[in-house]
Amino acid sequence: MAKISIVSFWAPPALGAAPYRVGNFTKFFVSKGHEVTLITAQQDAVSNSQHHLEVVNFKNLGLLKRKIFSSSPDLIILSVPPAIGISAVKAAHDKGIPLIYDIRDPLLYTHKAKSGNLIKEKMLEYYERALLTGAKAAVINSPGIREVYRDMGVERLFYFLPNGYDAVLFSHEREYTPKFLYFGAFNLMHSVINFKKFFSIYREDIEKEKAVFDFYCFPSEQLREVQRVSTEEKFNFIRFLPPITEEKFKNKLKEYSAGLTFVKTIYNYSIPSKFYTYLAMGIPTINVSFGRSIISRETRKYGVGYDINPEEYTPGLFDNIRKSYCEHISNVMKNRGVFYWPDLINEFYETQLKWLDEGN
Repeated sequence: MAKISIVSFWAPPALGAAPYRVGNFTKFFVSKGHEVTLITAQQDAVSNSQHHLEVVNFKNLGLLKRKIFSSSPDLIILSVPPAIGISAVKAAHDKGIPLIYDIRDPLLYTHKAKSGNLIKEKMLEYYERALLTGAKAAVINSPGIREVYRDMGVERLFYFLPNGYDAVLFSHEREYTPKFLYFGAFNLMHSVINFKKFFSIYREDIEKEKAVFDFYCFPSEQLREVQRVSTEEKFNFIRFLPPITEEKFKNKLKEYSAGLTFVKTIYNYSIPSKFYTYLAMGIPTINVSFGRSIISRETRKYGVGYDINPEEYTPGLFDNIRKSYCEHISNVMKNRGVFYWPDLINEFYETQLKWLDEGN
């Protein structure tokens, strides 16, 4: 049995991709018989008898570093911004402790898209490169992140572990119905502008089809904004519903034909968790974007959905969806294993972390 410290700002039971991801990591390493300590800033984080929990103020970097090493870990998994992780990387290197850098967002890239602060950019680049150089393995949740680092001149091996589903929710093929789903966060990564453009440009088609769009979301500033837009524009075909629990998941979601995404252009490298949820459900994805995003390219690569440019009207949208629906459903069933979390994490473990079973 090895000792593993997992460091993440977010943790269950918080909603969203980050706590779900760290929860998956925790459950996996516990299932392998290892002693796991989850270190988080999430004040309402929940522990259980299977792993240890440490709630720490991440602004106190000295205390955070002491907590990371207090259990004498054999492995550290960092799922935090580079500025937080850099001191831990140096200490882990000095102590000879392997470290995995889990990358959900390439911060230098996203910061450049939103800021002109050159000093901060230089600091972020230093931190990020140091983490990438010092880590035993670098894990990414989207193939698009690999492209971002390649364009930055970073050359190393990245392991793809998506925020993937850990269960196939529906295995049966289904028939098309004009009911569509948006499931999960509508936050900073998602485009309110594209939301408005899509539903405005296709309003007549939607009303003619008598289509319904159900949004199951937890609260956020961006969700309040799309709700406001929906009310002002009289998008009466959209229903905003509260988040649903796993127990209700299957029964409530069986009737939907496809799932929506609205990724912002600056997050073109990202694949939202909802994409994997739709695959687990066995339904295609409808990506409202400009076709350059990694989610659009992966969708086209595996034939598991549709791309819609929010600035160009395409006649016969629902006819096209209906005609190709069976083909897309078949492709989802055939290709969704590419993103299946248990297979991917086990492969990563067998190739990179098998030494944990044998002792240091």
